[in-house]
Amino acid sequence: MTFANLALDIDALPSARDIDLKPLDPRYRKEVLTQSLLIWGVLLLISFIPSVIVAKPPEVKTRLLLLPVIMTTATVLFTVLAVKMAAAKRMALRDHDIVFRSGLWWRKTVLLPRNRVQHIELSSGPLQRKFGLASLKFYTAGGAAVDLQIDGLSQEHARSLRDHVMQQNL
Repeated sequence: MTFANLALDIDALPSARDIDLKPLDPRYRKEVLTQSLLIWGVLLLISFIPSVIVAKPPEVKTRLLLLPVIMTTATVLFTVLAVKMAAAKRMALRDHDIVFRSGLWWRKTVLLPRNRVQHIELSSGPLQRKFGLASLKFYTAGGAAVDLQIDGLSQEHARSLRDHVMQQNL
């Protein structure tokens, strides 16, 4: 048997941009919106505390009211950004791999070979369960960390995807 390591024509290789990626469940954006508003809403309420505690002098109290204005701006900005980031996530299940793309400005595409998957963890937190969503975490051989995590899948889709990938790996 002779060893061969032929060069490939890079221009002839398929492009990852040509993969038909599907958006995540539409409820995922609602879950992200709710989560962001809960977190930033609490921070917004906390930002009012200094202006309530300080009684005198009035000009200091007026300056302290800038904090809630800044927090309101941050709340709106980061909530819109979080929802747009959730809407940008896409995935595809192909014969030999799972593809996941995320990011608005810095795009990241992960192609995880299905035959490398050792186990899959299906999880859903309280807010995810309220929206009927789940997360899948894919682990491959040789690593203790999650190699790919896909949030925003419907619970049914997450279960069937987990079962299908694990069935193929038997």
